[in-house]
Amino acid sequence: MANYEIRVIPKVDASGITYWTASFPAIDGCVGGGSTAEEAIREAEENLEIYLEYLESQNIDIPTAYEETQYSGKIALRVSKSTHKKLAEKSADEGVSINMIINNAVEHYLGMSEYNCKLDAKIRTIQTMTGYSIKLQQDNLTINQQLLWNQVNEGVPVTVFGGEE
Repeated sequence: MANYEIRVIPKVDASGITYWTASFPAIDGCVGGGSTAEEAIREAEENLEIYLEYLESQNIDIPTAYEETQYSGKIALRVSKSTHKKLAEKSADEGVSINMIINNAVEHYLGMSEYNCKLDAKIRTIQTMTGYSIKLQQDNLTINQQLLWNQVNEGVPVTVFGGEE
């Protein structure tokens, strides 16, 4: 299979659950999804293979494979005058270039986005496990209450907090 560029993006649904989508920019509509990035990529690659086989069977031209884009590292950026002033002041205070301030801010943002998605997933896992734990405790309490009730009804002496009832 040809090497197609794949983009993997975390998304959050209306209930706050993070899921991942994977798509191929060169192949419109060929996507995958999953609860992890790996699942989304795996599904997208499976769908891509099926789609390419279909195109071939129909004698339809197969889209060109990925050719790595060369990035210059240069971006033209427009900001408001007040933002420019704040950047210049921060740059002077820290003794670094405005470019370095902007680059650090972008890197921080990109890192935080990835971190937040991973953190959200861990929080949901903890919430799920806490819910299971509470349910288990409730079930145990119900069982213990039933056992105690059965013992009382059968006339079995029951010790409660160190004393007899």
